[in-house]
Amino acid sequence: MERVGVLDTSASWTELVKGDLTAHDIPGAHETILKAPFVEMAGRLIGEKLCRIEATATGFSLEAEE
Repeated sequence: MERVGVLDTSASWTELVKGDLTAHDIPGAHETILKAPFVEMAGRLIGEKLCRIEATATGFSLEAEE
């Protein structure tokens, strides 16, 4: 499936998110983002962010599993 362009959805999310907002461009489309192989990239990015949050909150550095 060809992607026509990348939307900047930051403006929509800033009303809902308190603090910093980081957006990542993940290949695929709305219908395929939660299917292989695209879901692996989304999962990895979310896992890495959660590890950084945990490390900040606890002072322990956790590595995301691959």
